[in-house]
Amino acid sequence: MDSLISKANTALPKSIRPTEPVPETTRKYNHVANKKLRTTLQRQSANTERGKALLRDAELLLPNSAGKMEMEEDMDKSWRISQDEIVNSIGLEAARGRKEFILDGGPYRARYTRNGRHMAVVGQKGHIATFDWQTGTMLSELQLQETCRDITYVLP
Repeated sequence: MDSLISKANTALPKSIRPTEPVPETTRKYNHVANKKLRTTLQRQSANTERGKALLRDAELLLPNSAGKMEMEEDMDKSWRISQDEIVNSIGLEAARGRKEFILDGGPYRARYTRNGRHMAVVGQKGHIATFDWQTGTMLSELQLQETCRDITYVLP
């Protein structure tokens, strides 16, 4: 019975098994004598090649200039550009996503959850708060009255 359970937990569901043929550029490991190791290496090589193909496809769809700011001259300083200037030069949808937090007790450190929805901030004077920043709701807030230098935030 244990062998059936372990096999059930290690097999990929049919819905996410790779269905496309193995890429031609996949490396062959015929020189490896151990059959299990050879199969594992060939599977990893095939997955790597599939990933590279997907990355090439994604690069065609993504714009090259997104997310960066270029200065017109070498002597221009990017720290002189205000947030208002940035908001005026970007699209309307991106400008709607702008959030501004005015908090005392700083400087502050911030961390996001893996999915990017929740944010935790900690001020040097002990102010800690967690937000659902997309909706703008505060989840919790603490005043520790202790010096805080960093925060780690893991959503339960």
